[in-house]
Amino acid sequence: MNHSLTVRFPPDLAEWLERTARLKGDSRSRMVRMAIETARASGKQPQLVLSLAGVVEGPANLSSRGSFSPN
Repeated sequence: MNHSLTVRFPPDLAEWLERTARLKGDSRSRMVRMAIETARASGKQPQLVLSLAGVVEGPANLSSRGSFSPN
């Protein structure tokens, strides 16, 4: 079963990803998957940002809403 994940990028990183994917003729999703698979295959400990994935506190329905609002 496939799982989906929404990731929000800062504008400069989103533009780089879009441009690079277009130049390579690949999708943004595939590029992100390949980067994660490469990190996993390296056998190294995940970087701090990856180790913090999923620890954000917020409303229970945070991932199902269209945008985040602290209220």
